Amino acid sequence: MVVVLLMYIGFFVSSGVLGGQAIAGLFHVSTPVGIVVADAVVLVITWVGYDLFHAYDRVVSVLSFVIFAVLLVKLVGMLPSHAPASSVTFGSVLLVISIFAAWQITWAPYVSDYSRYLPADTSSQRTFWFTYLGSAVGACFVMTVGAVAALVAEKQVSSDAPAYLAGLFPQARWLFLVIIVLGVFAANLENLYGSFLTAFTSLSPSGKLAPGLPGRIIATTVVAIIGTVIALAASANFLTNLINFVLFLLYFLVPWTAINLTDYYLVRHGRYDIDVIFKVDGRYGRVNWTAIGIYVLAIVVELPFMNSTFFEGPVAKALGGGDIAWIIGFFVAAILYYISTRMGGSRSPAETPTHAGEPTRA
Repeated sequence: MVVVLLMYIGFFVSSGVLGGQAIAGLFHVSTPVGIVVADAVVLVITWVGYDLFHAYDRVVSVLSFVIFAVLLVKLVGMLPSHAPASSVTFGSVLLVISIFAAWQITWAPYVSDYSRYLPADTSSQRTFWFTYLGSAVGACFVMTVGAVAALVAEKQVSSDAPAYLAGLFPQARWLFLVIIVLGVFAANLENLYGSFLTAFTSLSPSGKLAPGLPGRIIATTVVAIIGTVIALAASANFLTNLINFVLFLLYFLVPWTAINLTDYYLVRHGRYDIDVIFKVDGRYGRVNWTAIGIYVLAIVVELPFMNSTFFEGPVAKALGGGDIAWIIGFFVAAILYYISTRMGGSRSPAETPTHAGEPTRA
């Protein structure tokens, strides 16, 4: 939960910086002022609640798709006839793959937080495709726009992406900046609301503690203030700080994800007894110390393969800066957890019922 809270705050910070840059270009104010304005608007919408920003997202998703499609067409037409000089190495390619993998894996807590509101009879197939198209395909599309933009004007994109992209259409610059700002708001609504959900889930896993409107206002305001202060400090080196933050998350979230997926697909085949999960001394136990140990061990095993500003492992150096720590962490955690369940004779709830009735599907 601590790592997930850090994740939400970190992405609130990065989105706040982008929103601040766009507002600065739109209203000719400083980036710090733009950050404060962007975060304040997001906070107020979050106070109103869940239904408002889902309705908001439906509109902004369409607008964002249109302008990024237009930008991609424009940028492709601006590609240089000869490829610019590049310092691409094996290590930098691995870095980009790592960032994209982190972007997808860090969506897991968002999916967990928002899927709990779905009706019980919601189709798994429908849930999968909406998530996949929105997360994976959506990210691929926008990252492609960014990659092409970097080929055309790397320095401008790196320093202030919203201003550069909107500036490609001088007559409609304001419109592009407005839609970029609205898109940033959409992302940060989830970051702020998600941090609130995670905090109260930690305090009351069963959901018996109902925070109500006062709790939501207090929790989201505290997170917004913390995120805004960090954003103001980090805005000068935005891209570098974002990369370091995403990689930091990857080291901790990948082993966790590997254990979850292994347990769901290979050990229990998607069947869990939901009622028993909330019983402190139920079949699942208070703490799965084996899983916790494997999680910690996987992070330790990742160390030689890490490449970050605060530490570069010997294997990463040998790979020219290539960071494959998350790949190693994933397989170590998944394999060790699966072996431990086989050795311990782990069985699914469906095989060992403890009360009347069929176990429910997670």
